[in-house]
Amino acid sequence: MVSCSSRSSILDGSLGRRSPVLLGVILAGSLLLGLGPELYDPSIVPLPFVLGLAARDGADRESTLERLAGELETFVSQVRNGEVDEAIAGPEADAEAVDFELDREDALGRLSTAIDELTTAVRERERERRFDERERELRETNERLSAMIEASPSALVALDTDETVTLWNPAAERIFGWSEDEVLGEPLPFIPDDRGEDHREIFDRLFDGESIAGLETRRVRKDGERIDVSISAAPIHGADGEIVGTMGALEDITERKDRERRLESTSARLEALFENSPDMIDVLDTEGTIVEANHRFCEVLGYEESELVGTKIWEHEELFDAADVEALLAELSVGERRKFKGRYRRRDGSTFPVEVHLIRIDFADENRFLAISRDVTDRKADERRLRERERELQRYKAYTDDVLDAIDDVFYVIDEDGTLLRWNESLATVSGYDADEIGSMDAIEFFAEADRPAINETIAEVLETGTARVEVPIRTADGELIPYEFVATRLEDLEGETVVTGIGRDISERTRYERDLERTTELLEQAQRLASVGGVEIDVREDPYEVTASDEFYRQLGLDPGTTLTPDKMLTQFRPDDRPAIRSALSGAVEDGETYDLEARLRSTDDEPRWVRMIGDPVREGGETVAVRGSMQDVTDRKRRERELERYETIVQSIGDPVYTLDEDGTVRFINDAIETLAGYDPEALIGDDVSALLPPPDLERAREQVRELLREEEGPYATVETDFMTANGDVIETETHIALLPSEDGEFAGTAGVVRDITERKERERELERYETIIQAIGDPVYTLDASGTFQFVNDAIEPLAGYEPETLIGSDIEDVISPSNLETARELVRELLREDKLYETFEMDLETADGDVIEAENHMALLPSEDGEFAGTAGVVRDITERKERERELERTTELLEQAQRIAGVGGWELDVTTDPYELTLTPQLERLFGRVGRAETLDVADAVELYHPDDRSRVLSAVDDAVEHSESYDLEVRMHTPDDEIQWVRTIGEPIADDGEVVTVRGSIQDITDRKRRERELERTTDLLERVQRMASIGGWEVDVRSDPLTTTWTDEMYRLHDLPSGVTPDLERTIECYHPDDRAFVREQVQTAIETETGYDLEARIRTSEGEIRWVRAISEPIRDEAGELHKYRGTVQDVSNRKRRELALESLHETARGLLNAETESTVADLVVDTAADLLESGDAGAGVYLLDSETNRFEPVSSTAGFADRSGGAPSIAVGDSDSVLWSTYVTGTQTVVDAAEIGDRSPLFGGDAPGGLLVPIGDYGVFVLLASPATIDDETRRLFETLVATTEAAFDRLESEANLRERDAELAGQNRRLRRQIQITEIIRGIDRSLIGADGRDEIERTVPERLVAADNVSFAWIGDLDASGSTLEPRTWAGDDPEYLDAVDFGLDGESQEPAVRAARSGTPTVVENVVEGLQGEAWRTNALDAGFQSAVAVPLSFEEYSYGVLTVYADEPDAFTNLERSVFDELGEGIANAINAAQTQEALHAETLVELTLDLETDDVLSRIATATGAAVTYEGLGTRGESETSLFFETRGASSEAVRDALDGLVSVTSARLVTESDSRCLFEATVTGDVLASRLVRHGGSPRSITADEGRTEVTVDVPVTTDVREFVEMLRDRYERVDLRSRRHVQRTMHTRQELVTSLFEDMTDRQLEVLRTAYLAGFFEWPRESTGEEIAEMLEVTQPTVNRHLRIGQQRLLARLFDDETLSLTDGS
Repeated sequence: MVSCSSRSSILDGSLGRRSPVLLGVILAGSLLLGLGPELYDPSIVPLPFVLGLAARDGADRESTLERLAGELETFVSQVRNGEVDEAIAGPEADAEAVDFELDREDALGRLSTAIDELTTAVRERERERRFDERERELRETNERLSAMIEASPSALVALDTDETVTLWNPAAERIFGWSEDEVLGEPLPFIPDDRGEDHREIFDRLFDGESIAGLETRRVRKDGERIDVSISAAPIHGADGEIVGTMGALEDITERKDRERRLESTSARLEALFENSPDMIDVLDTEGTIVEANHRFCEVLGYEESELVGTKIWEHEELFDAADVEALLAELSVGERRKFKGRYRRRDGSTFPVEVHLIRIDFADENRFLAISRDVTDRKADERRLRERERELQRYKAYTDDVLDAIDDVFYVIDEDGTLLRWNESLATVSGYDADEIGSMDAIEFFAEADRPAINETIAEVLETGTARVEVPIRTADGELIPYEFVATRLEDLEGETVVTGIGRDISERTRYERDLERTTELLEQAQRLASVGGVEIDVREDPYEVTASDEFYRQLGLDPGTTLTPDKMLTQFRPDDRPAIRSALSGAVEDGETYDLEARLRSTDDEPRWVRMIGDPVREGGETVAVRGSMQDVTDRKRRERELERYETIVQSIGDPVYTLDEDGTVRFINDAIETLAGYDPEALIGDDVSALLPPPDLERAREQVRELLREEEGPYATVETDFMTANGDVIETETHIALLPSEDGEFAGTAGVVRDITERKERERELERYETIIQAIGDPVYTLDASGTFQFVNDAIEPLAGYEPETLIGSDIEDVISPSNLETARELVRELLREDKLYETFEMDLETADGDVIEAENHMALLPSEDGEFAGTAGVVRDITERKERERELERTTELLEQAQRIAGVGGWELDVTTDPYELTLTPQLERLFGRVGRAETLDVADAVELYHPDDRSRVLSAVDDAVEHSESYDLEVRMHTPDDEIQWVRTIGEPIADDGEVVTVRGSIQDITDRKRRERELERTTDLLERVQRMASIGGWEVDVRSDPLTTTWTDEMYRLHDLPSGVTPDLERTIECYHPDDRAFVREQVQTAIETETGYDLEARIRTSEGEIRWVRAISEPIRDEAGELHKYRGTVQDVSNRKRRELALESLHETARGLLNAETESTVADLVVDTAADLLESGDAGAGVYLLDSETNRFEPVSSTAGFADRSGGAPSIAVGDSDSVLWSTYVTGTQTVVDAAEIGDRSPLFGGDAPGGLLVPIGDYGVFVLLASPATIDDETRRLFETLVATTEAAFDRLESEANLRERDAELAGQNRRLRRQIQITEIIRGIDRSLIGADGRDEIERTVPERLVAADNVSFAWIGDLDASGSTLEPRTWAGDDPEYLDAVDFGLDGESQEPAVRAARSGTPTVVENVVEGLQGEAWRTNALDAGFQSAVAVPLSFEEYSYGVLTVYADEPDAFTNLERSVFDELGEGIANAINAAQTQEALHAETLVELTLDLETDDVLSRIATATGAAVTYEGLGTRGESETSLFFETRGASSEAVRDALDGLVSVTSARLVTESDSRCLFEATVTGDVLASRLVRHGGSPRSITADEGRTEVTVDVPVTTDVREFVEMLRDRYERVDLRSRRHVQRTMHTRQELVTSLFEDMTDRQLEVLRTAYLAGFFEWPRESTGEEIAEMLEVTQPTVNRHLRIGQQRLLARLFDDETLSLTDGS
């Protein structure tokens, strides 16, 4: 930077030597700089002066200057005329733009260059302004979009082109379970294995530029659960239009899909129940027209549904005409039920009586009437159900009482007067009262007197509002108070009287937790207050500048706290591109007093820059900047969020559903393009509209209530509300909106964000479901549905009167709980029949077990539930009591039922052929009719037709057998095939028995049994047997069986058993022959296992080796199990033998590796590790021709040396040669460099490389990290994948062992270093603790002498402190005199010169001279030049520190400390002792001030001041006399000042106070005709507080327009000259007018107490004393004012008045007399 003087000299010289033409250029440059703040830049201020150097002699100079000046004028004109864009465009933007560059190398060329640079700077300044504006807009948009993404209930996921995750919002974590840290940079984790193609198709469509909306599919959560999701996605385009990624919004629709599936299933079930109900059901419109009728209604009346629909109900009703029906329908309201009797007319004209239940129902805004009709002839069943219901109610009441007594909470019922009507046993347990006592008590008596008003208020609230809640303690019989929470509800009892009922819950634990929470919250808030950004202050008064910074500032710069810091060093921590801006900002603050606020990047080791925000504020004195104070805050995260802004915008727009944000007033601030698809609105047109324009008022209010719920934190992170949504064309669609709160910094409501979804179709399905539910509940008989496993899914309320079950108790239970096993099997058979015959429904009879154990005979009208995939989904049915009907039918049906049941179970049908007729007559049983497909036809069948039912290939056999039976009386038994009615093949067994009469066959009787299943099982058995044999061969598993009951034992083997044991298949196996197949070493073990199993009749499971005839060893696993008969007797053994050779080889290899790993953990040297690895390799090598070795890199020779190898390795590898680093022919070197394993399997490679060739034609090399290479020499054919994996594992373990050895060596070095640091740290901790103890002792010190005596004594308690002393200047001020000391060698103080005027460099003297701390780290250094060092060493002192004891302008001497070891006082100790010195001086000052306050003899000073103190300013501004009245609380920066004014109005004083910046607040306390008393809060220094702080006690301070007079008391020990000088340092003129000693009256404690009570009456004193002793002033109060009044037998207002007057007079005595003091006298 060029100084002003040097710049001036340059200017002068230039003007002296150059022509006047140059002056025009200089003026033009000055003109350019004066264009205004938009083009002003302090960094180019020197430019006009530098232009003076540009002049040169030459012929073309003037013309060139004229062109340059013309272009400059054009540029300035463009800027002034507002053509900023054209002015700043620059040559690169427009060929016609102004360009000041001249192609000259003389001074004129440099001039043009300088002007060109100036215009460039102007352009850059404008670009920066536009960039800042754009950045602010982007930041606002970013914050809005970021809040929407964070609050979005949909999972928002972004992928890059590699399909890795780049965005994962909180909703994605909530829905799928993976956190953001787990998925960022990784592939999508939630794609199920079977949905890979599905995902690939979606991804390809997106990268083809296609958008996807509302695609429903399945995805998987982190916990493995599959969920249904809806995907809306779109491609993300980069700046060049290329697709750079994809953005998707995924919504968890599992609940919706489940609801839809349940809805569809329930709808189907209810529709089936409606259609298959045994009751007649019809639906009427308001005109009495039948609009729907169930199957039963049509069947009973004899019509088809199409014939009934559209007819009037009275056309089928005998007792009602049209007028009756219309009147009845008009009377019914929605939901109302009307029951009446009627008589229906069938199609054939017959009639029958019915009981009709008519209900009016609102179906999708249409009025409909549901009529359920049934026969009402028999009422006995109804009466029985009524009695059962009454008994159930009694049981339920007893059950309710037991439940109430069983709960731990207190249950109660009280009337409006608070009388207890009912309670549970918990009340007695908690309160300690017995039942009789509770019965005589009111509810209010369970609470303390202080809490009873709250109880009464709560009772009144619940009676008024219906509910209430209160927390009060309950008082037990022994007086204990237990915290309780009571919840109450208003009800009406059975007599219609209003009662209050509720529960009370013990909240002792919760109360304790809340207190703990409050404490924790306070701690957290305190921690937040303490947190701050880094601060810095730069003192610019002297060069170089002095920089002071906080630890946080150092941390952000990446420097250690305490490092010497300069502005240039600060700049080196920033990126070079940002340093000029920082330097310019700092220069502007220093030179021009400008504040700055800028953002810059710190240097960092990674690619991600660290952004900081720097704020600076200059401190100016006398118009000059003396310092710059500022702060620095890390804003990296904010910068990162700004960069993500555009990506967030794409994210929101890619969501398929409308996304919006509303401000706190409900105004639309943002909405994406999806709103146009949903409702036809233009998104831009909606911005600024109120949301009420889109929602009806009721729905809008419900949405606002959801927002209020979120604000009360009663809901989760978001809420869902269903509303009607008005489209642009006026239609209304049903929608579901997910609402979330927008975040705000101050915690206030900032608005909402949400996602809107069309649910019109879903709502239609739900209304349909409600319709069917209403119909089913109206049916009088029990209606149920079962799932495929027989579990109840639905039961209507009619089950309770019939069987006593509550519907809820049956849901989820199995059908077998209510019907017998036989009925259950019948039902299942019927289901199978329905499935086979494709019927809609069927009816069967069953026994229904009631809740009390009775059995009801019932008829079950059952139908199959529909399913989407055609599989069996369950049944639905209606149950009706048929007990009486069954009693009448039972005897008749018993025989027939038994017969038909037997036939059904056996699948058998009977027949009889009468051969006496022509043609023969064939009669069939019903079961056989079913077999023949003739159910419902005539019982007789033509023989020819019957034969046609058989398979063509079997007909001749059947006819031949029948002919033989008729002609020859021969019985037959055949298995043949038949055709079913469905044209399927069915196997049957047909048996015929001729019946003869007088020797002639007259009849042939027989049976036909369906044996299709048996035949099928036989074929399945054959296939299974074949499959088993194939599986055994593929899995190498053989099976065997031994029959132990046969003699000899019968053994059966499969073919694989023979192969495994290497035996020919013709050999008969026995135990000994089998054992001989095993390895000799395993035979005894196998024999023992088998014999033990036989003796104990148990199985076995063993592994052993089989040796084949060729010597091959096979490991096998043999398993057996005993087979027992029904009596539990053993009759067979079965087992398997499996070849497990491969697994055993792997296990043995892994076991060897495991042992090696354990050994490597204990290895201490590299050679030990290598030897252990080689030994393990030898164990893993099965071939004796292979060898292994370990080569390690020797860093000294740069060669790979063999450190261990197997026997023969050296012979096979050519002597195990060492390998040089960089040998390009060496496979070992290339393996090490690439870090990948190498398989040598080519001869030419081996021939070129050492180690291979000759006896080592191939092998495997695996790098051992940075340590070396493992070498395996073996035939390439033997190195398979398994071998490579084993040796990879071995080498990885070896590398870990070498890493461990290296880490342990590093740890030993680190331990030694830490030991030294710990010694220094312990020393610092000890000194710190001692100084903390000193600080604590200073607080209670009585005076300076005690302080100075305590400090050295405490300091020498440290292990390394030998001596400490405090000295102060003598009367002449030229020599330090010891005041106190402690330590081993006080003679040192006599041997050393402590004169300040001499050349002594003793640390104490240096500190006293400079007023700053002095540290001598090693006394030995400089021993020859300073005499005091010799004395110090003689005393055993090795290092020293001295700190001045000074408080503001006062000095109290020097503290000096000596240690017995060098370097005992580092910078840390220096700063600690510096703070200690300040603390000691502050304590001495405080002690002297305290002494002054308690002194009886004082020095009274009267002073005149000319000051700018606040009192003087008020007097000057108002012309009033201002008098000091006292000080209030004093903080570090504020003072509460009381003063009185005379001669000015209160309004004038208020105006003066408002004009004072230092007055932050003020209030008028009292006002009279002549005076005003004010209180003002003042920042900064105040004259009165300054006097007090320096030991003075102000007696009076009076300010008028020209002067301020002060009377102040100071202790007699005060140096008056210093005290006056202290004031003169602060104020312009201070004159001491008088000085005199005065006596101030002191009071003893008894005198003080007596004086305080002088102005009180006896009655007032009695009331105060009684209130105090009764705890009236405690918190919470122990006695109320009412109770005090009862004690004194007066009224409460009287007590209140005495208390108020007594307290007022007591406080007046305390605060009106400031001279009142208290001594220790009694």
